Amino acid sequence: MKIAVLMGSSSDQPKMAPALETLADFGVEATEHVMSAHRTPEQVAAFASAAREAGYAAVICGAGMAAHLAGAVCAHTTLPVIGVPLSGSALVGVDALYSTVQMPRGLPVATVAIDGAVNAAILAVEILAVTDAVLAERLPAPRRRRGGGGRRRAPRGSHWDARGLLDSQSMRPYDPPPMRAVIIFLASAGYVGYIPIASGTFGSLVAIPLFFGFDALRAASVPLYLIAYVGSVGAACWIAGKADEYLHEHDSHKIVIDEVVGYLAATLFLSPTWTHVILAFFIFRALDVIKPFPAGYIDENVPGGYGVTLDDVVSGLYTNLALRLLIGLGVIA
Repeated sequence: MKIAVLMGSSSDQPKMAPALETLADFGVEATEHVMSAHRTPEQVAAFASAAREAGYAAVICGAGMAAHLAGAVCAHTTLPVIGVPLSGSALVGVDALYSTVQMPRGLPVATVAIDGAVNAAILAVEILAVTDAVLAERLPAPRRRRGGGGRRRAPRGSHWDARGLLDSQSMRPYDPPPMRAVIIFLASAGYVGYIPIASGTFGSLVAIPLFFGFDALRAASVPLYLIAYVGSVGAACWIAGKADEYLHEHDSHKIVIDEVVGYLAATLFLSPTWTHVILAFFIFRALDVIKPFPAGYIDENVPGGYGVTLDDVVSGLYTNLALRLLIGLGVIA
């Protein structure tokens, strides 16, 4: 048996990809389809009507705004339908949530949280596991215990692995909205991370005035300079981890505080000249994409905010070494 993952637009793919990745983690076959209840209603009806005969056990549908995809599928099949309301509209997904969850009697759609693609996949696995003992054994147990439990880093590009997601939901204290607002503000470097294009680049730019501030502190006291930088890295790790929880998206492009501390690592103990500032910026941006060892390993394997932040710090330190080499060779002053 297999699972169909439908989305209303190709632009929804990044938010629905974690469902496919989670199903793959469980060894469940899944197929991905783009079709719209509004633009291609005949295609939706045809697919849903033939889904059972095609060997599907459940259908996951992700859509935003006036999200009718799950309901349209439900109208043409008796298979379980799981709806994922997607954010991205002016109402931040609340419109999609209401459109998906408010189904009439006799047409049930199991609706998960806004952008809850991972939970949709886990629910689909649980449906299959009712008659599949092997699959049932793969389901994680953390939800059955109380207390702590940490998150585990998911593969690059996914939100969480299934076990880590359930751990992260186990009876943790609720953070009040004001605290959440402050964390998001800091993690996005004053909402710079919400710039839709090249948010990481803009995050690095934010660090430039901080570099001059840190250099003034270095002139006053080197020990305080080092303490301030190490403290900023620790704070960035914690803030990035909390922002991960609030945004329900691991290493979101909105989190750019890691770019800030990474750039500060690139300029540690360097003179505050514009040559250093500009070269550090371009070299750091290149290395942050390349991710030289162990940055790539950290990015893939270190959990939570530590993985988000420390890979950028490593890229920053490589940048620092590159600049010092250029200075030593006399290429730059």
